[in-house]
Amino acid sequence: MMSTKFGFYPRIIKLATKTYSHSKYDFKLQNSSHLPLACIYTLRKSSQKTHILSTTNDAQSQVSPSLKYSTKPIQVPPLMPEPPPPETDVFGSLGGLKYEKVELDEEELKEEERLKNIHGKVPRKFKPSPGQYAKMIKTYVEKGDLKSAEEVIEECKRNRDKPTDYMFSLLIRTFANQGDIKKCYQYFSEMKARQYKIKPNVFTSLFNACANSPESDKALNYLERVQSYMNYKTVPLGHAHYNCLVKAYGRHNKLEMSYKILEEMMEKKLKIGVSTINSLMYAANSDKESGLKHVLRIWQMMRHQRIPPDIFSYNLLFRAIRDCKFGNSTVNDLLLESKEHNAIIVDNNRPDLLLYPPVLSDLPLENIHRKDVSKIQGLISAPKDESSTSTHSESSDSTVSDVTEDYKEPLPASITSLDLDAILKQNKLILFGGLESLFEKMKNDRIEPTVKTLTYLIEIVPDSSTAEEMVIRYAKKNKTPLDVDFFNMLIKKRCMRGAKAAAKAVVDEIHKSDLKPNIVTYGVLALSCSTSKESRDLLSTMKSTGHTINKYVADALLSNAFFKLDFAFILELMEHMRWERVRLDEETFEKFDQFQKKMSELVKSKHRYAQTERFKLGFSKFNMRYKSWQEQMGREIVAERDYKMETKQK
Repeated sequence: MMSTKFGFYPRIIKLATKTYSHSKYDFKLQNSSHLPLACIYTLRKSSQKTHILSTTNDAQSQVSPSLKYSTKPIQVPPLMPEPPPPETDVFGSLGGLKYEKVELDEEELKEEERLKNIHGKVPRKFKPSPGQYAKMIKTYVEKGDLKSAEEVIEECKRNRDKPTDYMFSLLIRTFANQGDIKKCYQYFSEMKARQYKIKPNVFTSLFNACANSPESDKALNYLERVQSYMNYKTVPLGHAHYNCLVKAYGRHNKLEMSYKILEEMMEKKLKIGVSTINSLMYAANSDKESGLKHVLRIWQMMRHQRIPPDIFSYNLLFRAIRDCKFGNSTVNDLLLESKEHNAIIVDNNRPDLLLYPPVLSDLPLENIHRKDVSKIQGLISAPKDESSTSTHSESSDSTVSDVTEDYKEPLPASITSLDLDAILKQNKLILFGGLESLFEKMKNDRIEPTVKTLTYLIEIVPDSSTAEEMVIRYAKKNKTPLDVDFFNMLIKKRCMRGAKAAAKAVVDEIHKSDLKPNIVTYGVLALSCSTSKESRDLLSTMKSTGHTINKYVADALLSNAFFKLDFAFILELMEHMRWERVRLDEETFEKFDQFQKKMSELVKSKHRYAQTERFKLGFSKFNMRYKSWQEQMGREIVAERDYKMETKQK
């Protein structure tokens, strides 16, 4: 029965596996078959076992001679019908599925909201390190992109990293240079909230922010708040803190507070360096009425303490000589109290207030009015051979050949009654030893002048080409490269005193120095144009060099044209400005209004010049063109302004 039941399988397997390999591990399909490989392999194994079993049974039993085989075929399950092709307007095979929408309960909604607010945690290997964050901030700061520098901190927080105190200090220092107190204090407050240990350089940056801030009230308020916090935390003030405090109070016109801070430094026996002196001199420069008195006292204190000055000290000194005055001070107010001697009196008419002790002398200058003393006749020029000064290490041991006596007694009235501001107005360097003496001092102090130093000097030297050429020779001797701004200042100075030829000669010096004139050069050259021909030549030169007229050049040329009453050139300038589309402000239009008003008054008063045909024709043309020209130049509400002017006149 076994052989009869399974006797048909080998034939089926043989037919089914006709195109397959009979190896146990090699089922390589040659042609397609209606039976799967797994089924064929299973049937084959079953057939082998059955054949062995049937052989054994046949040996033990007697088989019927009449063996019958089943002719009934194996029922193979039918193949699955292929799915119908999808419709053309359905995307994918799941487009038609529909699901029942169930509303979420309250807890599920909370969980969903929580998951939305949780950002994925970035792996450590994909995140920047703290040093890389700081480097990114430095890069953005160097490019001037402060917004991106702030964004680095926000990115650090989004990555679940902790910003370091160094990253905050970088931003605080950057905004301190901009004078943005609000931003600095914002990051300072965040550092306190994170309980960081605030280093001294952060307080220095906060003081610098107050010093650079344009809002005095706000800056002084924050200065007090930061100092109160330092006192509360018992943070000691260092050398850099005192320097910044001196500078901050000085910039906001609190010179007395600057002196108090300096006294506090002396009480604590802190070393007073040149940076502290410079900060104090900077503070004194803020007082335009009597700042020069304070600068000289600070300078003498520096010499007395044997503190070597640097280039910034000289720049601040020259700036004070240029911008500040002595006020109601006398010579006695300029002297420091000393146990040895306050001053040295000489009879060679060569005073030098920059030495210590200062060298004083009578100054019989012309037109110098003394206080409570009659005018002294005579004139003395700045000395040609000034006495040399000592170095910073020998400043207190300087000797003068013409010393008469060391003065501890009150100074004579001929010296104390000098009007120092009047002397300064006539000659800014005569009280300081003269120009050559300043050069000698800088040499002894081993100071290499910069172009900024020489620009200050060119402004304060006497109004003579000899002194100006001396500064240029000094620059060439020290191999100091001069820039266009230096020559522009020289041109302006010569134009203001009426030296037109000397001013135009400076342009040749500009070309010799391999420099090119800029728009400021033509602006100061316009000050020397007194005729319409000179003005036209200047405009032609500007056009040939690729420069166009601007507001400042136009103002200078118009001032000369108004003074000359040259209506033809005024109209020509008006058309030139309209053609070049020069943007004028209200101040320039008011100059036109004042000129028109003065000319109308000349006509009403029947002035002799106003009766000439040239004046009548020129003024009538100007009046006809002026109103429409204002509208073309963009001046608004002309009619309303005229109505207001008429109302004021009534």
